[in-house]
Formats: sequence, C-alpha cells, structure tokens
Amino acid sequence: MNQRTLSAATTDLLETYGKTAHNMIEVYRVGGERVAGFVDQRWSMALDSVGTRLAADVRLNALSAQRKVSSLYTRGVRFSTGGADAVVHKAVAIATQGVRQAAASAEQLEHLTGITRLAQVAHAALPAVEVVQRVASQLEVRSHRLAKRVAGRPSPVAATQAAPAAKRATTARKPRARKVA
Repeated sequence: MNQRTLSAATTDLLETYGKTAHNMIEVYRVGGERVAGFVDQRWSMALDSVGTRLAADVRLNALSAQRKVSSLYTRGVRFSTGGADAVVHKAVAIATQGVRQAAASAEQLEHLTGITRLAQVAHAALPAVEVVQRVASQLEVRSHRLAKRVAGRPSPVAATQAAPAAKRATTARKPRARKVA
C-alpha cells in the first residue's frame, strides 16, 4: 500500500495555495486594465460631449494627458502584478523546499535515534492536512473560474480537478405563524 506522506500532502497544499494566489493576482490585473479602459472611454465621451466648446489644442492636450495617465496606471498594474506573481512563486518554492528538508531531517533523526515519535505525529496530522487540502482545492477551482470569468478567456494558471462538493439536501421550511395577542 502506497501511504501518502505528510510532507507530500503539505507540498500539495502549498502549491494549491500558490495557484489560488496566482489566479487572484490575474483577477486584479485584468480588473485594473478594465478600469483603465473604462476611464479612457468615459474621458473620451466627456470630451465629445463638450464638442466645439474646447479649443482644438486644449482637446488634444486633454486626450494626451489622459493617455499618459492611463499608460502609467496600466504599467503600474502590470508591474505590481508581475512582482506579486514572482513573490508568490518564490514563496511557494521556498516553503516547499523547507517542508522537504524538514521531512528529510526528521527521517534522518528517526533513523539515527530509533525513535519513531515524529512519524507517529506526522501520521496523526495527515488527515487534517488532507481535509484542508480538499477545501483549498475547491477554493483554487473557484478562483480559477473567477479568473476565467473576469478575463473572458482561460486563466494562465491551470486549475486542479477537485471533486465537486456534495450539496446537502435541504427542505424548505414554512414560516411559523405568529400568535396575535
């Protein structure tokens, strides 16, 4: 029987959280770009509504200023989301490596001393980590759906296939009649 280890379950959990974070960063990036597009559109509509009341050079300056501000904003959103993606990627890699090193050290300690308490603790903690992993997988799948929905196209971070949560059957309750005094 192939027993799953605590370190493997923990690294899977870390990777799932990383994917969820990447999905939410993508949602922020796309949302920020949409805000910039909306502001550009509204600015152009405002300039169109004033019509000929603005001099041509004032109109061109207003459009130019808006384009520059929009460009800076969009670059800022892309820069910050790119940095956040890199930080999440590095944090997951470091945490995963730390878990693997801790597991290897614990195994080596048990081998040298003959004491198996750490393995027993890891075996006892494994069900809790697996429960958290199932919840995290569902969260990651939902964040992936949100990223797809916001972007209008597939998210660059692939969603893991989690088993859909079983819906609890509920019965509709009738409101209680209030007694009139």
